[in-house]
Amino acid sequence: MQLILSFLAVLGLGSVAAAFISWFIAISHFRQAWIDALREDLATYLKELEVMHRAVGKVLHGGGADAEEEKQDARIAVLFIYSRIVLRLNRTEEMHVELKNKLDDMNMVRDRVPDRVKVDDLVDHARRILKHEWDVAKYGPFTKSILKLKNILKQHNGG
Repeated sequence: MQLILSFLAVLGLGSVAAAFISWFIAISHFRQAWIDALREDLATYLKELEVMHRAVGKVLHGGGADAEEEKQDARIAVLFIYSRIVLRLNRTEEMHVELKNKLDDMNMVRDRVPDRVKVDDLVDHARRILKHEWDVAKYGPFTKSILKLKNILKQHNGG
């Protein structure tokens, strides 16, 4: 009888472990899809921002009604992709809030081309977010512990 109860207990623990692993894998897949979508949206945003700057430049240099319509179309495209990005961000995570602020700053168009320093800063910040989110997808609930350990090992090895 005790052998049967032990066997059932092991099966129960195995089922719980299998459910936890399945849950972790599902969450990782959803997180990876979110990372991919955010990366794609950010790239599209930067492309559309370039188009909007060019359109504004045409308007500023007397482009007429066609230029004004092109500017409006570009503005709509930028605002659409901006909204998709913002909807993907967590409004309480500091890095996400900072990314939104950088995007807000980029939406102010005054020249024919975007400010390269701001674009590079935005891209660098986005890359840090994407790397962090990838670590979370990879390590799951152990992310903080593993990253701390990796940082300690990196410091210990001098690099």
